[in-house]
Amino acid sequence: MRRLDYTVIEDTVNVASGIEGMTRSYPVEILLSDATRDAIAGAVDLHEIATVQVKNRIEPLTLWSPDPPRERRD
Repeated sequence: MRRLDYTVIEDTVNVASGIEGMTRSYPVEILLSDATRDAIAGAVDLHEIATVQVKNRIEPLTLWSPDPPRERRD
């Protein structure tokens, strides 16, 4: 049996980790990046949630969600 190890690195993983960490900060269940929005263009209606600065990136990132923002219940 042959065993393979895979590693993911670089900007995509860092951005995904940053977005995952922000999910508790916004009143939606799913957050998407601009890249994902572009990949599914037109297939799903998306709502712009926020523009944020992600650690170790120069350009700000716009967050999107297929869910409309709901009222927060803190």
